[in-house]
Amino acid sequence: MQTNSPFRPFRALFFVLLWVAAAAGCTDLLRPEERTPEVIRTPHFSIITVGPEDTLAGLAQTHLGSSSHTWRIARYNGVTSAKAGDRLVIPFAHSFYGGLAPNGYQIVPVLNYPKIVSAAKTTDAVSARTFESQMLYLHTNGYHTISPSQLTSYLRLKAQLPERAIVITMDTSEAWMFETAYPILKRYGLRAAIFIATRRIGTAGHMSWQNLEQMTADGFDIGTSGHSGRHLTRLGAGARTRSAIETLEAEILRPKKEITTHLKRPCRFFAYPGGLANDMIIALLKKHGYRAAFTLERGENAFFVDSFKIHRAVIGATGGSKQFSQDLKTFITADLR
Repeated sequence: MQTNSPFRPFRALFFVLLWVAAAAGCTDLLRPEERTPEVIRTPHFSIITVGPEDTLAGLAQTHLGSSSHTWRIARYNGVTSAKAGDRLVIPFAHSFYGGLAPNGYQIVPVLNYPKIVSAAKTTDAVSARTFESQMLYLHTNGYHTISPSQLTSYLRLKAQLPERAIVITMDTSEAWMFETAYPILKRYGLRAAIFIATRRIGTAGHMSWQNLEQMTADGFDIGTSGHSGRHLTRLGAGARTRSAIETLEAEILRPKKEITTHLKRPCRFFAYPGGLANDMIIALLKKHGYRAAFTLERGENAFFVDSFKIHRAVIGATGGSKQFSQDLKTFITADLR
């Protein structure tokens, strides 16, 4: 005859607890290892792990839509290249509006080349050899050529720019632009904004619309200096009549339409012939949809400059390397704390 042991209930409880503990242990063994996700996304940035084949340019193309934004990833993370296994922040929002920093603010040099020839014969012309050495200097020293559109967005506090951002401009429709300057700029990965007088396109010694189309395909911007390229301040000098205003409007509006028709791209930027402008000219440019205009007056282009009075440094044969270096200044030191 069996007798009930006083320890039997406790023995059953012991086995139940042992089973629960074992089950819990097995659950821990089966639980996958918790790891940091490969990509963390927010509306303002992503954090990614660099893969073995990744480059900064490739990451910019994938996450920011263009390799031209490589500098944004490099600047935000303080790196010059992507290293496999590193965690990098991909910033979607701009964080340096106006180029402001505690120790100063950014300025954007805008260079203007009146003419480039095989051998400089006048003070306003630069030899092809000198031009090439200057472009090589920009390329090897980390300067970024930006478009007038990027500059305008910066001036309106809508975008940030690379630390060494510059604009290169030529006010010409002459053939040397396509035959001499364009190949040199392309060789060093640089681009320019070209302001043409549309009446001269296709005439002897000048570029064709096909030339301009080829350059726009390579990232060059085509703006205008009017239909004829004549000084606009002289056309309307001393006159406020309807006839004078209509003459000015034709010089401003006709090339805008021609460029849009031939190149299938909007024309939004103007270079004042001779660098001269007045309030009426500026008002007409705004009326007809131009976003900015360029003078020939030296000066600093900080975020607070008037977008219809953008300064340019004219690069001639007599300036020398010292003047060229001064024209490339991109930061003004000031205590802004």
